[in-house]
Amino acid sequence: SGGVKRVHPDTGIVTTVFTGIAEGLTFNPTYDLLYILTSDGSNNWQLISLEIGPDGSPGQKKQIPGFAQLGIPEGQVVDACGNIYGVDRVGMLVRIPADGAVDPEIIFDGDNDFAANLQFGRGLGGWRADALYLTRFDIERVYEIVVGVPEKPIPTL
Repeated sequence: SGGVKRVHPDTGIVTTVFTGIAEGLTFNPTYDLLYILTSDGSNNWQLISLEIGPDGSPGQKKQIPGFAQLGIPEGQVVDACGNIYGVDRVGMLVRIPADGAVDPEIIFDGDNDFAANLQFGRGLGGWRADALYLTRFDIERVYEIVVGVPEKPIPTL
């Protein structure tokens, strides 16, 4: 509930970039937008984008409309094309196009299977790089949903 803070890697100075409940964080493929899954504390969830400047400073924020369809969101990831995927507690997986279209595409209906989170595979050991993996927290089960696009690239330092 303390929001989102940035720690400067050289100075250690801590700056608050978002105030409020922050349940999940992920960046877009160019790392100049930070997506924050947030709530007002009464199960009114929304996804916002926060511009991040080249120096790491926060800019404007805006609401991404498609996440309002999810019940209680449990996480979000972004693919290499900038599409945002979100899963809710009952296992519904939606894709919000990179252009921010209002109506998300339901790509998997978990059938009340209580999803705990989601992640892209790495393409190693049988885990497909173009698939999302949803975990189920009430039993030991993992769903593989092939979306045909890999995760956004991870920057190297």
